[in-house]
Amino acid sequence: MRWAVWLVILAGCGEPEPEAGLVGRYNVQVDGLIGCDNDPDLVAWMLGPLQVTGTAQDQRFDFGDGYELVGSTSESGAFNVANVLEIDGDRVSVNASGTSEGEPGAWVLTGSASTTLTRTADSDATDDTDGDTQCTITATFNALQIAG
Repeated sequence: MRWAVWLVILAGCGEPEPEAGLVGRYNVQVDGLIGCDNDPDLVAWMLGPLQVTGTAQDQRFDFGDGYELVGSTSESGAFNVANVLEIDGDRVSVNASGTSEGEPGAWVLTGSASTTLTRTADSDATDDTDGDTQCTITATFNALQIAG
């Protein structure tokens, strides 16, 4: 009997496992675009495979080719991720948020990504403007988990 009590006590003394959040592999589809002349090239980096790693408090959304957004996932499944990326010599600030439905291994992520492109006059040889140009495009997306 005494051993059973010690086992219960020792089992409760371990470190809690970190919440995995939305960890897994996904396939991302963009449903709609608004802004920047609805140019799909500005969000092409987020189409296709997505690898989500980390814990709920340090969630990483890796789209490949160095395009990674970092943030967190709440207990309710809402996520917020952001980063500043360089795409074809342009500075791109990305903020994405959304919700998740389902369960581990079968998550469906739905959200929107606000992408602000800052193009310097030097980065685009066809740009005739003096100085920087900036535009913001918002993409709605969904991502289906294909592996946990």
